[in-house]
Amino acid sequence: MDRATAAVMVQAKSVGLAFVLTLFFGGLGLFYASITGGIVISIIEVLALIVAFLTLGIGGVLLPVIHVVAIIWAIFATQQHNTKLLSRL
Repeated sequence: MDRATAAVMVQAKSVGLAFVLTLFFGGLGLFYASITGGIVISIIEVLALIVAFLTLGIGGVLLPVIHVVAIIWAIFATQQHNTKLLSRL
């Protein structure tokens, strides 16, 4: 009996789309590039919002830093995903 060979098509992810989604949606936009990254950054953003609320806004300084980290994470995760796809060829 011959076994049929199946072809699995996986599309590369767009670095630009990952950047825009993360820029506008933060941790939720990071889910496009990395599910683990999206979960981690979303939890950190919620914790930072709680700290900002409890400190009457002083803790809000953390939010832009977290947002920039999320954008950088999205770019690197997308590039890593695309590199893995190309290495399988």
